Amino acid sequence: MADYRNFLGSNIEMFFRRLGIRPLQNTPALSKSHPLYGLETVSRIDDDKLLYITLIPDLFHAYNKEIFFTRRNDLVAPEILQRRKEIITEYIANEFIDHEILFLDVYVPIGREYKIILSEPSFNHIYMSFADLAIIAHQESGKDTLLLWNYFLAEKDVLRNSSIRAFSFLDKYAFYSHHHDSFYFTDDARYPHITLEVGIASDLREEAYRKVDPHLVAFDHFGTLVPVERK
Repeated sequence: MADYRNFLGSNIEMFFRRLGIRPLQNTPALSKSHPLYGLETVSRIDDDKLLYITLIPDLFHAYNKEIFFTRRNDLVAPEILQRRKEIITEYIANEFIDHEILFLDVYVPIGREYKIILSEPSFNHIYMSFADLAIIAHQESGKDTLLLWNYFLAEKDVLRNSSIRAFSFLDKYAFYSHHHDSFYFTDDARYPHITLEVGIASDLREEAYRKVDPHLVAFDHFGTLVPVERK
């Protein structure tokens, strides 16, 4: 599990480095037995804005690589995530006076089904999968560090009057990006429900992969393969 956490940590750092976002400092301490140990970081994205990133992994309960549908494979319990956000909010209020914070939860499945239980949002909060984040990092490399903050504000604005139904975060993000970083798409009216077509992000995904060309190359004479990509 420690190697898995290290792998996730190094990859998430690489993704956010592409977006110009770097870790600011250590977070309030967690014990090694805590499910989020080593999986959190806080970064500054503007003079008065912080991004608090939490990786939420599969905990490998009852894991069997031969069986796709297994039991007891819930991710980190929602009450643990809620309590952690409360602690972090208090920490930010004390350590970073007059700063706003956006919580980003990144879910990391391991090739089997899982479920997410979300409570009523009481924080500035967005969530996505690890795969969605990879696409955004590849596609939006070098852009404004307020990229996710601006997305959050646009979604928050539209949700005041509408609901958005989408298969994934990336589908919502692709719609937002296609409409010039906005969910505003018509002069006619504000609709109470917006339903996005499944796979609307396919063009965004393809463009991102063409941009960085991720692939494996042989590392040594023993057949070891390592991932590489275009800078």
